[in-house]
Amino acid sequence: MKDRIIIKEKSFFFNGQRIFFSGTWPFDSKGDYFGNDRFKDTRDELIEELDGIQTAGGNLVLIDVHQSSKFTPLFNVDNYVIGTDKDNTLPSDLRKYLDEAKKRNIFVHLLLTSFAFKENTLLTNALYTDKVQSYIDNCLIPIVKELSGHPALLAYCVYNEPEFNMDIHGVREGPFKVDFLGSSWFTIHVADIKGGGGYRGHAHYPNEGCNLEVILRYINLLADAIHQTDPGALVSVIPRSAVTINRNEEKYKNTKDIYADELLLKAGGREKGYLDFLAPKEKPWGPKDNPSSYNLPINLINNHADDFYNPKPLMIGYFAPVNMPPGVEPLTLFETAYKNGYHGIAVTDGRDPAKKGRERAQDLMRRFTMCKTYDKKAGVIEVKICE
Repeated sequence: MKDRIIIKEKSFFFNGQRIFFSGTWPFDSKGDYFGNDRFKDTRDELIEELDGIQTAGGNLVLIDVHQSSKFTPLFNVDNYVIGTDKDNTLPSDLRKYLDEAKKRNIFVHLLLTSFAFKENTLLTNALYTDKVQSYIDNCLIPIVKELSGHPALLAYCVYNEPEFNMDIHGVREGPFKVDFLGSSWFTIHVADIKGGGGYRGHAHYPNEGCNLEVILRYINLLADAIHQTDPGALVSVIPRSAVTINRNEEKYKNTKDIYADELLLKAGGREKGYLDFLAPKEKPWGPKDNPSSYNLPINLINNHADDFYNPKPLMIGYFAPVNMPPGVEPLTLFETAYKNGYHGIAVTDGRDPAKKGRERAQDLMRRFTMCKTYDKKAGVIEVKICE
């Protein structure tokens, strides 16, 4: 397929070139960049970000669409979705944004839903298939139709960090049990943050999340709608860590690939509701007072992508270059990702209260393109989307 990202041999290709993605996620988004006739006000800020990525030699941006669903989509009093937004500009706003990204040879990874179960009406609606279908029919499909075939669209990420919303104290038997997370790195981290970052309803708070089957059904239904509406579109999720993408259970105990095609199909029943690739988050260090506490063998960077026996292409969805252990250089994550079979990496740029995050992220991208590790054998960053 010409002029569009495709997956072949567990790699990403664009017009015959193997691609490695290098980019940022503007973490300060509240899901209010697009829709409600907002793009005319947010455009300059978003263009500035794209210009910075282009100048730094990057080719990827992650951007929130709904995030916590505070601003979009449009709900009625019963929490059914009745439109994209009150002004019906969300689809066209997204297309305008992708057009700007295309001019700068940048691919866009659209993050549809993020944040906690209890604060997010879209995710609360996941409990009710008819309400999920109202989102699909009245918001998602109009977006996908508007963006169908756009060369700058990398993928739709239907869910950012679903693990935060899983109740590990719920299902104990059958294919949807997740009690294995109780002794994993994931729960260690969740217990440490205790609801930080706006998240609630995850494993640290029993009975405040929902079971894995509900989450996978939500993913299955959205992914199927996207694939049915635009057969060339790619669909992803951003898992919390390597713990929930691993199939090499003999080597890594208390892990499981919870996003396998067969589980998604079993949960939602829709044949095209599969994921095309996985983009797990990486956090190879712990809190500032104990930075090595998460530096366990299951981390992505400590392993080659093939070590997890996952048939899907893997890229590192994002990482935050803060509170790193002494002597650990953030650039190392870019280099290791490139050498170890991952197909891209993004860095968050909005966590720094001094507003230096964007400069730091762009500096990392720039330095990576100039280092010896980037020999272009595992994929190129430089690409011409707009000829």
